[in-house]
Amino acid sequence: MSVTITVAGETFLTKGVKIGDVVSVLTVKGTAPTTINYLLKNGLVQLDYDQLLVAEVMGETSFKMEAYKNGTAIPLVEATHLNLTTGQAFTFDIIHVQTKDEQIDDICAIAEGYNNKRVVLVWPPKAEYVIDSAVVTVDGSGLAAALAAAKSIYPAQQSMTNMPFTGPNKLYYSNNYFTPTQLNRLSAAGVLVLVQDAVGAGVYARHQKTTSTVSIQEQEMSITNAVDKLSIDLAAVAKPFIGKYNITQDLLTQLNDVFNTYLFNAKTDKSPYCGSLILDYKNLSFRANLEGANQDLNPGTLEIALTVEIGYPANYIDIVIYVV
Repeated sequence: MSVTITVAGETFLTKGVKIGDVVSVLTVKGTAPTTINYLLKNGLVQLDYDQLLVAEVMGETSFKMEAYKNGTAIPLVEATHLNLTTGQAFTFDIIHVQTKDEQIDDICAIAEGYNNKRVVLVWPPKAEYVIDSAVVTVDGSGLAAALAAAKSIYPAQQSMTNMPFTGPNKLYYSNNYFTPTQLNRLSAAGVLVLVQDAVGAGVYARHQKTTSTVSIQEQEMSITNAVDKLSIDLAAVAKPFIGKYNITQDLLTQLNDVFNTYLFNAKTDKSPYCGSLILDYKNLSFRANLEGANQDLNPGTLEIALTVEIGYPANYIDIVIYVV
């Protein structure tokens, strides 16, 4: 038999209390119970139990509670098990034990809340390192730092999907916890999921996702890294000319030469796996408010524009077999 708990002014339905949620008794009449595994009557052990669970949500202010021992329901006759009278109370928490799909929903919602190509949400939230034979547990920030360190070894345009790196000895709540389908949902929502084939093996990204899902240009971390690297390099190429030079046709010619030199090298300098920083470039142009042209520009501003092609990760390889 269940016991009805009523709390005036509460909003159990709105807060999402569900059947099967755990009720954790904190205090009885302001005093912590002897043990959380007992209900008390007159200060003595009245009923031994493993769990108190929500049996039914009756409305915003009421729910029914049942006690269980080793998975078997134990009859609760009435609230006198708590030795309460009118005006007295007990305090409790209601703990919702999420299903794995509900956990996935919450994680996806966090990533979708950012939706930004410059924000990478790394999962899982816990890992284990072995340092001088001692086991050290770190949270997700440690894993994010390990991924950033691994990424720094490679060229900017290198995809980190399936690129293993050392460090964590064991991951928690990843592919040893969620199913491949659930992990796919995380990736689709913009979560960079780190996985591990076995304890002690290298850790690698299942898919190097940013939290943006707008386009492949924004969702692939290596594409954003490559464009950022290109931007920084081109700014460095232009820096020696800023301020010291007047805007003249000679300056435009000189800039055209140095930019073409850099872009040629960026196109031809190749690395294993990922190739060059850019695959190609075109439409390199220079605009300035000069000799009556481009009067829409500030007289002291020189605008340089170009179109570049960045390498895309080979995320899918389709094999078609024809039998004759």
